[in-house]
Amino acid sequence: ARGLRNPYDIAFHPVTGKLFATDNGRDVPASGVPEELNYIVDGRDYGWPACWGNGGGTNCTGTLPPIAIFQEHSSADGICFYTGNQFPSEYKNNLFISLYGDNAGTPTIGRKVMRVELQDTAVARVSEFATGFLHPLDVTTGPDDALYVADFGTGIIYRIIYAGITDVERTDRLPSSYRLEQNYPNPFNMSTTIRFDLPYANFVRLRVFELLGREVALLVNDQLPAGSYTVRFDASNLPSGIYLYRIEAASYIETKRMLLIK
Repeated sequence: ARGLRNPYDIAFHPVTGKLFATDNGRDVPASGVPEELNYIVDGRDYGWPACWGNGGGTNCTGTLPPIAIFQEHSSADGICFYTGNQFPSEYKNNLFISLYGDNAGTPTIGRKVMRVELQDTAVARVSEFATGFLHPLDVTTGPDDALYVADFGTGIIYRIIYAGITDVERTDRLPSSYRLEQNYPNPFNMSTTIRFDLPYANFVRLRVFELLGREVALLVNDQLPAGSYTVRFDASNLPSGIYLYRIEAASYIETKRMLLIK
């Protein structure tokens, strides 16, 4: 393959054997060149330097476009397929990509791990998976089925496990406004319940963080219809301490604290 600007890492699909690669755009400020995820085909041209992203540049004739693009200067680096069994089954064979960020350390650029759900060689959905890093450089599945992230900026290797939920329940009551309730019980030992209201259908993300901002659990990451929801959060794999849980649904964002005591 040719026409790749800066392919940083590659990964073979564990079932199909197909090859995927991250590719970094230009370092020039405001260049308009995004970071890329490419499906690699023997003998194909990926366009650089005449073509980039989804049709950018001067001549993209005969080139193979990326299957996903990421924020300019976010530096798509490490890539791996999740092959473990510690996460729920829907995570199996998903791609995980570390976005290193820019050299200036801009908080809004990169500095996270993305989850890419595939349908053969096409992307079904791209979503944030883990945040709170300084410069995550590489990501891999460990022999214990956890996901490991090497943070070049802090010199720390993070182990990500699925802290888990046991179920999400929805009632037929139609709420009139957004609402995130205080978890119950609080303080709690091992598990607790989080309730929230959606007056409209929305893509909802409900996450749990350490006090320093590192994400430790992704509880909800899906399109949900309007209704009242109850989520049972299993924290048996987490140490005692104060945690933050945050909901994001359209423009509604709210954060609350909870205390885990073992």
